[in-house]
Amino acid sequence: MVLTELLKYDSIVIQCHNFPDADTIASGFAMYCYLTENGKSPRLIYGGPKPISKPNLVFMTEKLNIPIEHVNELDSVPQLLITVDCVHGESNAADFKAETYAAIDHHVSVTRSSPLYDIRPACGSCSSIMAILLKEAGFDFNKNENLATALYYGLYTDTDEMREIKHPADRDLRDFALYNKAHIALFVNSNLSLDELHIAGDALYGVKSNKEHHYAIAAAEECDPNILGFINDLVIKVDSVDASVVFCPVPGGIKISVRSCVEDVRADELASFITEGAGSGGGHSDKGGGFMNGSMLSSIAPSEKPMDYIFSKARDFYECCDIIDCETYTPDLSAMSLYTKKKLTLGFVRSTDLFDPGTSFCIRAMEADFNIEAA
Repeated sequence: MVLTELLKYDSIVIQCHNFPDADTIASGFAMYCYLTENGKSPRLIYGGPKPISKPNLVFMTEKLNIPIEHVNELDSVPQLLITVDCVHGESNAADFKAETYAAIDHHVSVTRSSPLYDIRPACGSCSSIMAILLKEAGFDFNKNENLATALYYGLYTDTDEMREIKHPADRDLRDFALYNKAHIALFVNSNLSLDELHIAGDALYGVKSNKEHHYAIAAAEECDPNILGFINDLVIKVDSVDASVVFCPVPGGIKISVRSCVEDVRADELASFITEGAGSGGGHSDKGGGFMNGSMLSSIAPSEKPMDYIFSKARDFYECCDIIDCETYTPDLSAMSLYTKKKLTLGFVRSTDLFDPGTSFCIRAMEADFNIEAA
């Protein structure tokens, strides 16, 4: 998708996911700035039961003048609804109707009902995708310090403070965004209120673990789902825990956060398994989440407490899966068809056609950055 495809629509709404985080807010703001610059008058909104209350996000929207609105319904059906960091029809986005849907996201999605969907799971943040799309559209986000700061902070929060940078687009945004350092310092150091600190402490005190499979479950009071992620980032750091689930009640059901630090267990698959039959879940290999509808959960487990149900579902996940170690397992290939790679066209550029011999430069590739000399 290219952003110019969106300019043929007049009434446009940009939607962030429920319980917005910095990445969805930044991505929505980037889309808002692009459309506004091109003569459109979009609305930037999010749904869900609660408005933004997390201190860092309140500061972010105020300091960067982000005109985001919390709404329960739209006055009219827009020609175009653009979801950012989420996809219309999935559980983390309120169901607002539109004539046409577009989506920009970095999570794996099973919903692809429009050619205007741009889903790139290889990117560490939706902000990185927006930075690519803006560049391709000839829009320099660095001319707007507030926008550059928002995109940088969106990347920062969604990649565990830049520790999970994995795509060239992530590295480009990290290296070249001209952000306001004072604002970033304020946001980084305003993550929790005192009440949320107490919620986190109580949840950590009540952690329940399974020593056989090395997973842990924790229950929190009702809170912003971003706080669930904060709590879970602490639980997964325990030496005897390979995967963890933290949950809390929210209006209409239960929100879960999932973490994994081993390749044997994918967080998105565990989230999907736990929520199956009562909701939906997904995410990435190391971080996931989901939602379980309260009435659906009561119908399939009427007598179980949420802690007991989630703990047993996690145990079932481990016990119904076989883990194949490729270094020791020898498969029987006799009944398998051969896998054939598609032909790949290769080309090259002489470094000395671009630089004088001996010039040091960096090649930014999918795998890593390579510092070499022209020769």
